[in-house]
Amino acid sequence: MVQEHSDKLIDVTIDFLDGNLDTALPTDGASLTRDWITALKKEDGFDELITALQALQQELTSRAPQASRVRTLVNKLGELTARAIPEAADTYYSALNDLVRALTSFGQRLSTEQPLSINKHNS
Repeated sequence: MVQEHSDKLIDVTIDFLDGNLDTALPTDGASLTRDWITALKKEDGFDELITALQALQQELTSRAPQASRVRTLVNKLGELTARAIPEAADTYYSALNDLVRALTSFGQRLSTEQPLSINKHNS
């Protein structure tokens, strides 16, 4: 059951990150971030990742999310996730690599968006 929930959360996150930035709502990202925080708090050794997720959630729920801040936090999450892969169970190795790829790609797309498209959804 736990693995099934984790697999689904990884898949949902990758789908969100690979989606269209023009339709991405900060509330959707914040909700997904909250789900990750809840899941990781049940495990040991993820304090730094939880802190980065909490910072991203706070930014996404702010009145006007800043592109540079979101990009920095997404990139940090990619780095932290990549560092966690060697510690992960073999069943998650491939999925976590896909998640790192999606985080990296999302961060790169954020850096080329002018202006940050999620800002328009938060007025």
